[in-house]
Amino acid sequence: MNYTVNTIEGRNILVAEGNGQVALSSMYHDIYADLWAKGHESDYYRARYFIFGLGDGSFLDALLSRADDDAAILVVEPSGDLYDVAKKNFDLGCLKDGRVRFLLSPTMGAIKSAVSGLLSYTDTDGVRICTYPNYTRLFPEAYIDFRKAILEASNTCAFSYEMARRHGMLIAENALSNLAYLNLSYSLDALKDIFIPDMPVVVAASGPSLNDSLDMLSRVKGHLPIISVDSALPTLLGHDVIPDYFISVDPFKEAEIFADDRIKDIPCILSLTSRSFLVKNHRAPIYFFNDKDRFLDKLGLPILSSDGSVANNAFGALQYLGVRRVIFTGLDLGYPGGATHAKGAAVHTDVEDDLIAIESNSGASLHTNQGMNLYRQLLEKNITDGKTALITTSKNGAKIAGASYLPFDEAVGGFESFTYNAEKPSGCCCADIHALIARSASALEAFASKLDNADLDTLKGCYAMLISNPHLYYAHIASLNELDDMTRRLFKKEGASFELMKYRRYFKVVSDTIATILKMEHDLIG
Repeated sequence: MNYTVNTIEGRNILVAEGNGQVALSSMYHDIYADLWAKGHESDYYRARYFIFGLGDGSFLDALLSRADDDAAILVVEPSGDLYDVAKKNFDLGCLKDGRVRFLLSPTMGAIKSAVSGLLSYTDTDGVRICTYPNYTRLFPEAYIDFRKAILEASNTCAFSYEMARRHGMLIAENALSNLAYLNLSYSLDALKDIFIPDMPVVVAASGPSLNDSLDMLSRVKGHLPIISVDSALPTLLGHDVIPDYFISVDPFKEAEIFADDRIKDIPCILSLTSRSFLVKNHRAPIYFFNDKDRFLDKLGLPILSSDGSVANNAFGALQYLGVRRVIFTGLDLGYPGGATHAKGAAVHTDVEDDLIAIESNSGASLHTNQGMNLYRQLLEKNITDGKTALITTSKNGAKIAGASYLPFDEAVGGFESFTYNAEKPSGCCCADIHALIARSASALEAFASKLDNADLDTLKGCYAMLISNPHLYYAHIASLNELDDMTRRLFKKEGASFELMKYRRYFKVVSDTIATILKMEHDLIG
């Protein structure tokens, strides 16, 4: 395909030439562009626009003239050659607008990552998917990838919302309880001085293939660090394999997994929303991270790039710590041989009826469900940083793009040359929760001084809406990372000053205010 510019009556017309000519601009483009932008305009707060094709930039210009300041626009241009011609012949200053993110000839993974970075479940109603005229005709395969990437990112977003909706109150209770123990715990950063980048780390997941590596894990112990996901603990301890660490992220994880008293003496890596009983009863060091909760940003804890299952979080934690080689055992992400988990695992589920087929490391077909397939896709996205290699040792487990497959004994080959003992950090480096409360109180006073009576009435009305609707109250409050967005949405819905809404920092304090009220209620009731 060739791209040229024809000049008609002093106006440049972008043309694609292949099997005939396809015009990508016209003499009346200003009119067409405005009609196109009007048809795609979103009146939602924090509107999100995903555009396939830049063309000569006129349609993006028209949309920018209509979009609000809080909008975000992702433009995906599939052709580098077309872009080069457009850049030389048209004004593409629209790409410099702060609301615009531009991807040139991206992979589907890059599109999905960009969409995920812009999309929260509170934004989904305001999403608009737009196509530059004639682009689907010129780039049909790229358009399919574009749509598929948005769909996968949206599914991830919906999964996040469903977890908050179903387990909202427990998430909030865990976070509030765990905050009280921060001064007695460590940040994940403390492990940076303990983990050696060139020393491989073994992660034990709870898939059926874990059974095949138990004997070798006993030999590896003391040479390479072993991290167990929470659901693999019963299997490991049942064979007297004591991991150096375990990681638990799910705020609703089953308590029976942690029944063995020896678990309390194993150092653990937790999110602030992990099960609170783990923190209260633990005797070994606890290392906290922030699982992307914007509400808790002020604590200064590490935020991991990972999403999905606890195995994904384990990989994200090791990426953050700078480990260069991570060896997984039990990472099946499917039902090899019809089994769901390793023998002895506390959690066993029935194989679902609604299964899909994916490729395994052996090349054969593997049955899995939508949830595990999503975890695989999220893991593939995280591998792309190129700094941490993932080795999977499950021959009949899911093939993971970007990962390498090796039998477990080969993957840990040479482990005898290493020696590892889980040391305790020299100092406590978690956030001082008392200092944080003092800063919040000071910020609240500053915030109150900026409000007039009408704004105070609006704030009271927002809170009244929250407590009068249990679904909003539990589901949204529990999803701590959405407090800020939800509060600002309610302010707009109730007709608050748009000038006030421009000052985002004020609304962060509004979130803190509501959370403080909730904490007071929690203390009084509890």
